[in-house]
Amino acid sequence: MAERIPPRPTGPNWAGMSKNFALWLLVGLLALTLYNTMNRQKNPTQEFSYSSFLTQLDAGNVAQVTVIDGKRLEGEFRSQVLQDSRSAKGFTVLLPFADSEQLQTRLEASGVTITKGVGGGIVVASGEAPEIRDCTISGNPSGGVICGSNSSPTLTSCTISGNSTDCGGGANCYHSSPTFNKCTISGNWASLPFNWPPPDGGSAFSATIPWTCA
Repeated sequence: MAERIPPRPTGPNWAGMSKNFALWLLVGLLALTLYNTMNRQKNPTQEFSYSSFLTQLDAGNVAQVTVIDGKRLEGEFRSQVLQDSRSAKGFTVLLPFADSEQLQTRLEASGVTITKGVGGGIVVASGEAPEIRDCTISGNPSGGVICGSNSSPTLTSCTISGNSTDCGGGANCYHSSPTFNKCTISGNWASLPFNWPPPDGGSAFSATIPWTCA
């Protein structure tokens, strides 16, 4: 009598499935590694000296900066910059002095997007009257625009959004006279309760009238 061949099991082949899963996982990890490597090569980051950074700023080649603890800048150039035979789009810069109002004024005048700035995205010193154009001021945890007493800044064609603080998330202009021409102030937030004097002003707070929005 011929020997009977036992039927093949009808259940799932777990061993085969595990091998296939491991293979696809390896392929996915290799693809992710390749993507990250190519992305770093496409948008490399280098450390630049402060003087080299100012040269690019004056040439209008700085797109955005993030202020880290008032001591360091991280950001992106508009066009890649060649340094030490390497091209870089991203940069880091160690500041020779902390929280420089002069540097802030130069950034604002060049239309640079400033984010997470210590002390607010833009801080206008008391009695000053800077003209600020074509800026995006966003993501600052200490407020977007802070005006010192008796200051009178003029902001034109600026977007102030996504900023927050305890009073005047977008703009806190206490005893000052700012002018906002063709500006967008939206999506800002203030944490103080509305019935606390003075009022919180999620978008803007001013204790002096007039100020002008056009």
